[in-house]
Amino acid sequence: SSAVAEQNGTQGGFTLIELLAVLLILSILVTFLVRSVRSAQISVEVGNTKALIQTIGGLVQEYYNEFERFPPSTFPASLDPKPNRINMGVEMLVISLWRQGRPWQAAEIGEDALGNTDGDSTKTTLTRFSSPDAFELIDLWGNPLAYIHRRDYEKEIHYLTYDEVGLDIEGPVKGRVSRKTGDPHRKSSFQIISAGPDGIFGNADDIANFEIERD
Repeated sequence: SSAVAEQNGTQGGFTLIELLAVLLILSILVTFLVRSVRSAQISVEVGNTKALIQTIGGLVQEYYNEFERFPPSTFPASLDPKPNRINMGVEMLVISLWRQGRPWQAAEIGEDALGNTDGDSTKTTLTRFSSPDAFELIDLWGNPLAYIHRRDYEKEIHYLTYDEVGLDIEGPVKGRVSRKTGDPHRKSSFQIISAGPDGIFGNADDIANFEIERD
């Protein structure tokens, strides 16, 4: 009878190997689920960043219609006081679009689209905001968008971003050139570029107001 009980006990439970196999399968399923959720989240963030860039591009065009020129992407000599030169292009874009005394009706750009990754400011505010912070327009990952006027495509303007693990990255950003034509994308106007999910400018996951060429 003891042999029968031992046999029944063995058949009714799990061996160590079976438990390890179950745990392995569960870990694979959890990993797959996490990756699927993250992939779906990134797709949403990419789509929202594309929409934001399109909206900002429309505001830049409205500025052009009003002043017959695009907002500059470098600080003019007359701008005093000046923020530091990191993120200069997009900071100048914010200063231009939200300039004091300019009518503003772009309710679709909310405060969540403003950031200050390099933490700079001026002695007095240069915009309609009460804060003297040198604001940037930021993507869905909290990094500044690069704004480049056509005359500055060859200039290297440094931008400060944070990668996927939160490490800060400072490096130059220039106008992107088409491999097909050898000319800058949007040669006669402006470029707006997001560093994308990895937070690094110049990679294939960048997002822009033109088609990024993939490897």
